[in-house]
Amino acid sequence: MSSTPILSPGQRVGAILIAISVVVFLIALTLFCVSLGLDFENEGWGNAGNNWDVTQFTIATAGFTVSIVLFFVGVQKISKR
Repeated sequence: MSSTPILSPGQRVGAILIAISVVVFLIALTLFCVSLGLDFENEGWGNAGNNWDVTQFTIATAGFTVSIVLFFVGVQKISKR
């Protein structure tokens, strides 16, 4: 009896891309919250106001964009036959 793989190599790459996109999204979400003033030590918005860190905000936005692209490329690879 021959064993057939559950996922083809293309589908495996798609699953890996989706996993990477989730990690990138979580990092970007954390950076986004920190750039807007979330204080993890005090469990709240420590310096909520107009003290946004523009550099972190820009990197978080780029991270969101990359994670969305990776996710949909991964979905496309998984859905191919």
